[in-house]
Amino acid sequence: MPAPTSYPIDEPLIAEVYRLGFTAEEPSLPRHRHDLSREQVETTQRARIILAAAEVVVEQTYAKATTTEIIKAAGVSSKTFYANFAGKEEAFLAGYTLLDGAMLKLAQSPVSTTQPRTDLRRHVRRSLESLAAWPLFARMRFVEGRAAGAEASRRRLEMASSTVDSLVRAIEAARVHDPRIGRPTTGAVAIVSSGISDLATRCVIDEGPAALPELTPTIVEAIERLCFGDPPPFRVGE
Repeated sequence: MPAPTSYPIDEPLIAEVYRLGFTAEEPSLPRHRHDLSREQVETTQRARIILAAAEVVVEQTYAKATTTEIIKAAGVSSKTFYANFAGKEEAFLAGYTLLDGAMLKLAQSPVSTTQPRTDLRRHVRRSLESLAAWPLFARMRFVEGRAAGAEASRRRLEMASSTVDSLVRAIEAARVHDPRIGRPTTGAVAIVSSGISDLATRCVIDEGPAALPELTPTIVEAIERLCFGDPPPFRVGE
C-alpha cells in the first residue's frame, strides 16, 4: 500500500516521540558522554521539539502559542530549534506528519478478504485506540489544526482523501470474497468518512481523546450500513 501522504513518514521519529511523550522512560538526553550516534541525538532533539509544540499548542491554542515557549518547553537552545524547524508552524506541522505516520503503520496491517466484517471491526477499534494513545496529537489534529492555517488544512484534506481511497480499496478487496457486499460510490464513502471525522472531533472536544474507542460501535454501524445494508448489532468485545 503506498503512503497516503505526499510528505515523508519518519518511523524512527515516530517511535522517539512516543517514547518521550507517552512512556515512563527518561525523556532527556544524558549530559555526560554517551553512546548515541549524531543521528540518534538529532532524532531525539526533533522529537522533543515536536512534542513540546503539541503540548504548548494544546495548552495555549495555536494562535497564542509562540516559538519561544516551544523552545523553552523542549529544553533546547534557539540554535537547535532553528536547525530543525523554521518556526512554530513547521514544528506544529511535523506533528501532523507524525500522527499520519503512526496511523499509516496501522493501515498497512494485512487485511483478510475472507472475514471482511471481522477485519473492519478490528481495524476501527485499533485505529481509535491508536488515536487515544496519542492524546496530545489527537487534540492537536482534530481541534487546533483547524486554526493552524492553509498548509494544515491542505494536509488534513490530503489525509482525508487518502482515508477514502483506503476504504474504497478495502471494500473492493472484500468483494472478491463476497460479491454481495455493496459497491458504494467514492462520494458516498467520502460523506461517511467526513461524518466519522466530525464525530471524532466532537468526542475529543467534549470528552477527550481517551473516549475515542467508545465510538467504535457507531463508526462500525455507519460503515457496515454503507457496505452491507442492514448489519447485525455491534457487540462490545468484537
